[in-house]
Amino acid sequence: MKDKKNLKILSLNLGLFNFQICGISFFKPTKHISKRLKYIPKEIIKACSDIVALQEIYNKKHQEYVINELKSKYPYHFLKKGAGFKFDSGLMFLSKYPIADGAFHPFNENCFDEKIFVNKGFLSCDIFVKNFGKIHFINTHLTSGGTLHEQDSKKIIKIRNSQITQIHETLLKNNSPSVILGDFNTGPHIATSNYQNLINNGFVDSYSRSGLDNYTWDNTIYLNKIGTHSNSNSQRIDHIFLQNTLLKKVKILSSEIIFTESVFELNDNKIHLSDHFGIQTELILQ
Repeated sequence: MKDKKNLKILSLNLGLFNFQICGISFFKPTKHISKRLKYIPKEIIKACSDIVALQEIYNKKHQEYVINELKSKYPYHFLKKGAGFKFDSGLMFLSKYPIADGAFHPFNENCFDEKIFVNKGFLSCDIFVKNFGKIHFINTHLTSGGTLHEQDSKKIIKIRNSQITQIHETLLKNNSPSVILGDFNTGPHIATSNYQNLINNGFVDSYSRSGLDNYTWDNTIYLNKIGTHSNSNSQRIDHIFLQNTLLKKVKILSSEIIFTESVFELNDNKIHLSDHFGIQTELILQ
Protein backbone atom coordinates (compact mmCIF):
# COMPACT_ATOMS: atom_id res chain seq x y z
CA MET A 1 0.00 0.00 0.00
CA LYS A 2 3.06 2.26 -0.13
CA ASP A 3 1.99 4.27 -3.15
CA LYS A 4 -1.74 3.84 -2.70
CA LYS A 5 -3.60 6.88 -4.02
CA ASN A 6 -7.13 5.56 -4.01
CA LEU A 7 -9.57 4.55 -1.27
CA LYS A 8 -12.64 2.33 -1.62
CA ILE A 9 -15.44 2.71 0.93
CA LEU A 10 -18.42 0.35 1.22
CA SER A 11 -21.69 0.60 3.12
CA LEU A 12 -24.12 -2.31 3.39
CA ASN A 13 -27.23 -3.04 5.44
CA LEU A 14 -27.04 -6.81 5.96
CA GLY A 15 -30.68 -7.30 6.96
CA LEU A 16 -29.92 -9.73 9.81
CA PHE A 17 -32.38 -8.47 12.43
CA ASN A 18 -34.25 -11.28 14.16
CA PHE A 19 -36.25 -10.73 17.35
CA GLN A 20 -36.39 -14.06 19.21
CA ILE A 21 -37.65 -15.27 22.57
CA CYS A 22 -36.51 -18.73 23.71
CA GLY A 23 -35.36 -19.47 20.16
CA ILE A 24 -38.72 -18.59 18.62
CA SER A 25 -38.65 -15.82 16.02
CA PHE A 26 -41.32 -13.15 16.49
CA PHE A 27 -40.10 -10.48 14.07
CA LYS A 28 -37.69 -11.16 11.20
CA PRO A 29 -38.10 -8.52 8.46
CA THR A 30 -35.72 -10.25 6.05
CA LYS A 31 -35.79 -14.05 5.71
CA HIS A 32 -33.12 -16.76 5.18
CA ILE A 33 -30.64 -15.21 7.61
CA SER A 34 -28.49 -18.29 8.33
CA LYS A 35 -28.08 -19.14 4.65
CA ARG A 36 -27.29 -15.56 3.61
CA LEU A 37 -24.80 -15.13 6.45
CA LYS A 38 -22.45 -17.72 4.93
CA TYR A 39 -22.06 -15.64 1.77
CA ILE A 40 -21.31 -12.32 3.46
CA PRO A 41 -17.52 -12.66 3.99
CA LYS A 42 -16.66 -13.79 0.46
CA GLU A 43 -18.93 -11.18 -1.13
CA ILE A 44 -17.30 -8.43 0.92
CA ILE A 45 -13.86 -9.71 -0.08
CA LYS A 46 -14.88 -9.67 -3.76
CA ALA A 47 -15.84 -5.98 -3.44
CA CYS A 48 -12.19 -5.11 -2.60
CA SER A 49 -13.10 -2.21 -0.32
CA ASP A 50 -10.63 -0.67 2.12
CA ILE A 51 -13.20 0.42 4.70
CA VAL A 52 -16.55 -1.29 5.27
CA ALA A 53 -19.51 0.02 7.26
CA LEU A 54 -22.20 -2.54 8.09
CA GLN A 55 -25.70 -2.11 9.49
CA GLU A 56 -28.22 -4.59 10.92
CA ILE A 57 -25.75 -7.13 12.28
CA TYR A 58 -27.05 -7.53 15.85
CA ASN A 59 -26.37 -11.10 16.88
CA LYS A 60 -23.06 -11.65 18.72
CA LYS A 61 -22.41 -14.93 16.87
CA HIS A 62 -23.01 -13.20 13.52
CA GLN A 63 -20.62 -10.42 14.48
CA GLU A 64 -17.90 -12.85 15.55
CA TYR A 65 -18.37 -14.93 12.41
CA VAL A 66 -17.95 -11.95 10.08
CA ILE A 67 -14.99 -10.54 12.03
CA ASN A 68 -13.16 -13.89 12.16
CA GLU A 69 -13.80 -14.76 8.53
CA LEU A 70 -12.50 -11.38 7.38
CA LYS A 71 -9.68 -10.68 9.86
CA SER A 72 -6.95 -11.56 7.36
CA LYS A 73 -8.28 -8.89 4.97
CA TYR A 74 -9.62 -6.49 7.60
CA PRO A 75 -7.44 -6.68 10.73
CA TYR A 76 -9.20 -3.73 12.37
CA HIS A 77 -12.82 -3.54 13.45
CA PHE A 78 -15.05 -1.51 15.73
CA LEU A 79 -18.51 -2.12 17.14
CA LYS A 80 -20.30 -1.39 20.40
CA LYS A 81 -22.13 -4.05 22.38
CA GLY A 82 -25.69 -3.47 23.53
CA ALA A 83 -26.72 -2.55 27.05
CA GLY A 84 -29.16 -4.54 29.17
CA PHE A 85 -31.85 -6.49 27.35
CA LYS A 86 -31.72 -4.26 24.28
CA PHE A 87 -30.21 -5.17 20.93
CA ASP A 88 -27.04 -3.24 20.23
CA SER A 89 -26.86 -0.70 17.41
CA GLY A 90 -26.29 -3.33 14.72
CA LEU A 91 -23.43 -1.17 13.41
CA MET A 92 -19.88 -2.30 12.63
CA PHE A 93 -16.73 -0.98 10.97
CA LEU A 94 -14.17 -3.20 9.23
CA SER A 95 -10.93 -1.62 8.04
CA LYS A 96 -7.60 -2.39 6.46
CA TYR A 97 -6.23 0.64 8.35
CA PRO A 98 -5.94 1.42 12.07
CA ILE A 99 -9.07 2.66 13.84
CA ALA A 100 -8.85 5.10 16.77
CA ASP A 101 -11.16 6.99 19.13
CA GLY A 102 -14.18 4.80 18.45
CA ALA A 103 -17.39 5.82 20.19
CA PHE A 104 -21.09 5.06 20.15
CA HIS A 105 -23.58 7.93 20.33
CA PRO A 106 -27.17 6.95 21.22
CA PHE A 107 -29.87 9.02 19.54
CA ASN A 108 -31.65 11.48 21.79
CA GLU A 109 -34.89 10.94 19.88
CA ASN A 110 -36.33 7.80 18.33
CA CYS A 111 -39.67 6.17 17.63
CA PHE A 112 -41.30 4.22 20.45
CA ASP A 113 -40.56 0.57 19.59
CA GLU A 114 -37.02 1.22 18.33
CA LYS A 115 -36.32 3.14 21.55
CA ILE A 116 -37.42 0.19 23.68
CA PHE A 117 -35.73 -2.69 21.86
CA VAL A 118 -32.68 -1.27 20.03
CA ASN A 119 -29.74 0.95 20.98
CA LYS A 120 -30.20 3.20 17.96
CA GLY A 121 -27.50 5.76 17.27
CA PHE A 122 -24.25 6.10 15.36
CA LEU A 123 -20.65 4.92 15.55
CA SER A 124 -17.85 7.42 15.11
CA CYS A 125 -14.15 6.75 14.70
CA ASP A 126 -10.96 8.05 13.12
CA ILE A 127 -9.26 5.91 10.50
CA PHE A 128 -5.68 6.62 9.52
CA VAL A 129 -5.37 5.95 5.79
CA LYS A 130 -1.99 5.79 4.11
CA ASN A 131 -1.38 8.98 2.05
CA PHE A 132 -4.87 10.30 2.86
CA GLY A 133 -4.21 10.97 6.54
CA LYS A 134 -6.86 10.89 9.26
CA ILE A 135 -10.48 10.68 8.14
CA HIS A 136 -13.40 10.81 10.55
CA PHE A 137 -16.13 8.24 9.83
CA ILE A 138 -19.70 8.00 11.06
CA ASN A 139 -21.76 4.84 10.48
CA THR A 140 -25.47 5.14 11.19
CA HIS A 141 -28.93 3.66 10.66
CA LEU A 142 -31.58 6.36 10.97
CA THR A 143 -35.09 5.48 12.05
CA SER A 144 -37.36 3.75 9.55
CA GLY A 145 -40.44 4.47 11.66
CA GLY A 146 -40.35 1.11 13.41
CA THR A 147 -43.45 -1.06 13.20
CA LEU A 148 -45.91 1.69 14.14
CA HIS A 149 -45.25 4.52 11.66
CA GLU A 150 -44.71 5.03 7.95
CA GLN A 151 -41.22 5.87 6.81
CA ASP A 152 -42.30 9.26 5.41
CA SER A 153 -44.84 10.25 8.08
CA LYS A 154 -44.50 13.76 9.54
CA LYS A 155 -43.62 12.38 12.97
CA ILE A 156 -40.83 10.16 11.65
CA ILE A 157 -39.43 12.88 9.39
CA LYS A 158 -39.22 15.12 12.46
CA ILE A 159 -37.46 12.41 14.50
CA ARG A 160 -35.08 11.65 11.64
CA ASN A 161 -34.21 15.35 11.30
CA SER A 162 -33.38 15.38 15.01
CA GLN A 163 -31.05 12.42 14.48
CA ILE A 164 -29.37 14.17 11.54
CA THR A 165 -28.92 17.33 13.62
CA GLN A 166 -27.34 15.31 16.43
CA ILE A 167 -24.86 13.77 13.98
CA HIS A 168 -24.03 17.20 12.55
CA GLU A 169 -23.50 18.70 16.01
CA THR A 170 -21.10 15.86 16.84
CA LEU A 171 -19.17 16.50 13.64
CA LEU A 172 -18.75 20.17 14.49
CA LYS A 173 -16.56 19.06 17.42
CA ASN A 174 -14.18 17.21 15.08
CA ASN A 175 -11.73 19.01 12.81
CA SER A 176 -10.92 16.08 10.53
CA PRO A 177 -12.56 15.70 7.10
CA SER A 178 -15.51 13.38 7.48
CA VAL A 179 -17.56 10.68 5.82
CA ILE A 180 -21.11 9.78 6.93
CA LEU A 181 -22.44 6.51 5.61
CA GLY A 182 -25.11 3.92 6.29
CA ASP A 183 -28.84 3.36 5.93
CA PHE A 184 -30.53 6.75 6.22
CA ASN A 185 -34.09 5.71 5.35
CA THR A 186 -34.28 8.86 3.26
CA GLY A 187 -33.21 9.73 -0.25
CA PRO A 188 -33.99 11.72 -3.39
CA HIS A 189 -37.46 10.14 -3.68
CA ILE A 190 -38.50 9.32 -0.08
CA ALA A 191 -38.66 11.61 2.97
CA THR A 192 -36.84 14.13 0.80
CA SER A 193 -36.66 16.89 3.44
CA ASN A 194 -34.42 14.63 5.55
CA TYR A 195 -32.17 14.01 2.56
CA GLN A 196 -32.02 17.74 1.82
CA ASN A 197 -31.13 18.40 5.45
CA LEU A 198 -27.98 16.32 5.01
CA ILE A 199 -27.07 18.19 1.83
CA ASN A 200 -27.70 21.55 3.52
CA ASN A 201 -25.29 20.57 6.30
CA GLY A 202 -22.41 20.55 3.82
CA PHE A 203 -22.34 16.93 2.68
CA VAL A 204 -22.15 15.61 -0.86
CA ASP A 205 -24.02 12.46 -1.88
CA SER A 206 -21.21 10.58 -3.62
CA TYR A 207 -23.57 8.49 -5.75
CA SER A 208 -25.34 11.57 -7.11
CA ARG A 209 -22.11 12.40 -8.95
CA SER A 210 -22.55 9.22 -11.03
CA GLY A 211 -25.52 10.74 -12.84
CA LEU A 212 -27.49 7.52 -12.26
CA ASP A 213 -30.70 7.10 -10.30
CA ASN A 214 -30.88 3.46 -9.22
CA TYR A 215 -32.14 1.87 -6.01
CA THR A 216 -30.40 0.41 -2.98
CA TRP A 217 -33.67 -1.18 -1.77
CA ASP A 218 -35.53 -2.85 -4.64
CA ASN A 219 -39.08 -4.08 -4.07
CA THR A 220 -38.83 -6.50 -7.02
CA ILE A 221 -36.27 -8.88 -5.47
CA TYR A 222 -37.61 -11.99 -3.73
CA LEU A 223 -36.40 -11.09 -0.22
CA ASN A 224 -38.41 -7.87 -0.34
CA LYS A 225 -41.46 -9.41 -1.98
CA ILE A 226 -41.82 -11.75 1.03
CA GLY A 227 -40.49 -9.30 3.62
CA THR A 228 -42.12 -6.97 6.13
CA HIS A 229 -41.92 -3.98 3.79
CA SER A 230 -43.30 -5.68 0.68
CA ASN A 231 -45.70 -2.79 0.02
CA SER A 232 -42.96 -0.14 0.01
CA ASN A 233 -41.68 1.49 -3.16
CA SER A 234 -38.16 0.91 -4.43
CA GLN A 235 -35.84 3.60 -3.08
CA ARG A 236 -32.24 4.78 -2.73
CA ILE A 237 -31.77 5.14 1.02
CA ASP A 238 -28.21 3.85 1.55
CA HIS A 239 -25.63 6.57 1.09
CA ILE A 240 -22.01 7.60 1.41
CA PHE A 241 -21.89 11.32 2.15
CA LEU A 242 -18.60 13.20 1.89
CA GLN A 243 -17.90 16.42 3.75
CA ASN A 244 -17.02 19.34 1.49
CA THR A 245 -13.70 19.76 3.32
CA LEU A 246 -12.71 16.21 2.31
CA LEU A 247 -13.42 17.01 -1.34
CA LYS A 248 -10.73 19.69 -1.21
CA LYS A 249 -8.09 16.94 -1.09
CA VAL A 250 -9.80 14.05 -2.89
CA LYS A 251 -12.13 13.56 -5.82
CA ILE A 252 -14.77 10.92 -6.45
CA LEU A 253 -13.40 8.43 -8.95
CA SER A 254 -16.54 6.29 -8.98
CA SER A 255 -19.64 5.47 -6.98
CA GLU A 256 -21.77 2.43 -7.68
CA ILE A 257 -24.49 0.21 -6.27
CA ILE A 258 -23.21 -3.35 -5.81
CA PHE A 259 -24.44 -6.78 -4.66
CA THR A 260 -27.35 -6.45 -7.09
CA GLU A 261 -27.15 -10.09 -8.18
CA SER A 262 -28.50 -13.06 -6.23
CA VAL A 263 -26.02 -15.28 -4.37
CA PHE A 264 -28.01 -18.52 -4.34
CA GLU A 265 -31.35 -20.05 -5.30
CA LEU A 266 -33.90 -21.65 -3.00
CA ASN A 267 -36.96 -23.42 -4.41
CA ASP A 268 -36.39 -21.63 -7.73
CA ASN A 269 -36.30 -18.24 -5.97
CA LYS A 270 -33.23 -16.03 -6.33
CA ILE A 271 -31.89 -14.97 -2.93
CA HIS A 272 -29.74 -11.85 -2.64
CA LEU A 273 -27.10 -11.17 0.00
CA SER A 274 -29.49 -8.79 1.77
CA ASP A 275 -32.73 -6.91 1.25
CA HIS A 276 -30.48 -3.91 0.57
CA PHE A 277 -27.82 -3.53 -2.10
CA GLY A 278 -24.43 -2.09 -1.15
CA ILE A 279 -23.10 1.34 -2.06
CA GLN A 280 -19.38 1.65 -2.83
CA THR A 281 -17.45 4.85 -3.50
CA GLU A 282 -13.86 5.11 -4.67
CA LEU A 283 -11.86 8.23 -3.87
CA ILE A 284 -8.56 9.34 -5.34
CA LEU A 285 -6.13 11.97 -4.12
CA GLN A 286 -6.27 15.23 -6.04
